[in-house]
Amino acid sequence: MNNPERFKAPFIPKERVWQEAEKFRAAYPAGRKVPVQVLELAEFDLALDLIPAERLREQLEIDALLMGDLKSILVDFRLNSWLRGDRYSPGGEGGVLPLIPLDDIWKWVDANREKRAWYLASFVPKQLFRSTERPCLAREVLIRYGSDPTVRNNLTANFSTEGWSGPASAHYQEKEQQLLAFKKEETDANVRLWIDEYVAGLQAQIDQAKIREEREAF
Repeated sequence: MNNPERFKAPFIPKERVWQEAEKFRAAYPAGRKVPVQVLELAEFDLALDLIPAERLREQLEIDALLMGDLKSILVDFRLNSWLRGDRYSPGGEGGVLPLIPLDDIWKWVDANREKRAWYLASFVPKQLFRSTERPCLAREVLIRYGSDPTVRNNLTANFSTEGWSGPASAHYQEKEQQLLAFKKEETDANVRLWIDEYVAGLQAQIDQAKIREEREAF
């Protein structure tokens, strides 16, 4: 492309887009294997800035929209769920992000670390674990980028997007205990700092929840 400012994508009717999508789905049934390079599919290699947008799919019937400056792309929040998994489950389930090689993820983030590190933290699976068989993406993000407070804050917001049943205070106390237990064997300074900050926030939530629960009891 000699002059990006003069670039104009050809119009493709919505019917043809859905037709091609159905062909793709028929050729690659749902499973745990990614048939294409997801990073390339999402145009990560073009160094575009991803801008999360609410209700993009609902309002325009599209999942992403390339902006006129050819430097940024609006992405529907549903793609975050596709990458991460179930937004409201305790740990996020069924996402495809763990299927992407770590080196490819780091390559994408490092191309624009200031804008992409915190964004990655906002949709990694909400799980903290240690395993010799697979990496814990949340922990790996903290190790690599956790010195940045925006990364830690967005990871906290990610882990705090959840649902539960029963008293809120009991839920927050359980999370606090799990984090402190994980910290006992943690050696990385960024991970330990994030846990300390998260626990401090949980303690405030526990106190507030207990006050509400006592009021509701009367």
